[in-house]
Amino acid sequence: MIELADTSFLLVPNQNVHNPDIGRQGWGHVNTSDLEIIQIFTTVQEIVNPKKVIEIGMFAGHSTCMMFQYFYNVEKIVSIDPNLFSKRASLPIKEKFGSKFQFLPTRSANLKKVLPPDNYDFMFIDGNHNEPRPKEDIQSAKDLGVKWILVDNVELPGVRHGCLSHDLYNIDYQPKFFFYQNYHRGRLSPGIMGLFKL
Repeated sequence: MIELADTSFLLVPNQNVHNPDIGRQGWGHVNTSDLEIIQIFTTVQEIVNPKKVIEIGMFAGHSTCMMFQYFYNVEKIVSIDPNLFSKRASLPIKEKFGSKFQFLPTRSANLKKVLPPDNYDFMFIDGNHNEPRPKEDIQSAKDLGVKWILVDNVELPGVRHGCLSHDLYNIDYQPKFFFYQNYHRGRLSPGIMGLFKL
């Protein structure tokens, strides 16, 4: 039986709050008990074996906890998110994981300036899905020499355009796609994550 990631200590976002001035808490997050999503992270572990990870778009920290749970050899996760809610949400994660976790309240376009090189081998991209942000996220992975990226919501126009602008669907990048369903605010929606070797 698969052990679920512990998220009991995370701050709980209010799905009915949408005011950007107080943190855009209405965004969704991964369902940490969904076997399809767990399978995505365990497959990434098998293929990539991530050790030094950058996460673009932490929000409440659910995917952060999944990576700590299923990436068995992870040494460090650096999560970035300019969202005010995420800044508060990072505190209990830092308390739980200590020096293995770092939070930066910034956008990926600034990463090269604020994050020293450290042989990052994996980036999970699940930030702003509107152009030009996904394109910038992918470029930041390339700039930092990241070897593998997992991009969430490649089915959305802004994310798809970002992937196409970097030619990620070319077989040279060894694309692999993972399908899942996500329930949020009374809707069940399909999602697709894409894994690419840079």
